[in-house]
Amino acid sequence: MICLSIGEGALSSILVMLDNVQLAELRLDMLALTIEEVQQLFSHDCKMIATCREGNLSPSERFELLKEAIKSGADYVDVDIDMEEELAEAVLKQAEKYGAKVIMSFHDHERTRSRSELDAILESCFAKGADLSKIACQVNDHKDASRLLGLLDNDNKIIVIGMGPKGRFVRLAAPMLGAPFTYACVDRGSETADGQIPYGEMVEMYEVLGGNR
Repeated sequence: MICLSIGEGALSSILVMLDNVQLAELRLDMLALTIEEVQQLFSHDCKMIATCREGNLSPSERFELLKEAIKSGADYVDVDIDMEEELAEAVLKQAEKYGAKVIMSFHDHERTRSRSELDAILESCFAKGADLSKIACQVNDHKDASRLLGLLDNDNKIIVIGMGPKGRFVRLAAPMLGAPFTYACVDRGSETADGQIPYGEMVEMYEVLGGNR
């Protein structure tokens, strides 16, 4: 499945996007949304992930946005493994209360770590309460890509993301090898992470490959 990652747009345009996809991630740290707009968007029938990275927002501002998203119907909430402990605990409590699944995520924007390090990170994610774990690493060569995809040889629910131009293959191949979904951007220029492929292009690729879109 493809998750459309949305980091820009007004309420009306976002609602149109949600009408045309199965799963969407709303980057609340990038979208200038009011609490009322967050409530309206996460009440939509589309399955949604609430994500709010550190950025320019304070911990209390991030918590309020995530709390309202979860209360309004978010199917998933993304909790960075390095999120402030107090904030992470508060978000996890809200997720448990309202039935949102927790994606515990790890990002390395410079390199892909060794297999033993990645295995330890995955173990830590699930130990901290993850329903799904996401590993996103910069891919600098084919060995990095192979190492990330190798993590999918696991019974746990794991999302692997290859960042950077050389990571695009990982983004495309991961769902075909067991990842529950991958992320795509709306179009070129609207990427919320380095190496994202536009949604329409990814759909076309899966149609050719016979993969799950």
